[in-house]
Amino acid sequence: MMQSGRDIGVLIGSGDRATLAAVLDQFPVVAAERSPQPEAAISEVQELVLRRLAALGDPKGVEALSMSQEARRAQAWDRVFSESLARGEASTDAWSAVHSAAPGDFDPEFVASLYKQVSHLDSIGG
Repeated sequence: MMQSGRDIGVLIGSGDRATLAAVLDQFPVVAAERSPQPEAAISEVQELVLRRLAALGDPKGVEALSMSQEARRAQAWDRVFSESLARGEASTDAWSAVHSAAPGDFDPEFVASLYKQVSHLDSIGG
């Protein structure tokens, strides 16, 4: 199936539960052989499969997607806080990750408040 030359996104987007199970089973091997960043490719495909399962109304797919999105959100915020504390500000990539994982969390006023708090902590720490 993976060697058929079909775009994996199209395959997932139109797949039924059996097809999605096969993708999850076979894709890690394909990614390890063909991708320069297999872990990122596997993660992206897993997210697409979860989204498709959720769209199909699969209860486990809905739950797993929710957990995956919450984990991405937590990781993105962890990166922002870590970079802010280490360098005084978070990188554009870190903020992009927050916006991607949780668009509603990205509030310019909150960002300004965060930097103010970091500056305050830096002044206390000397």
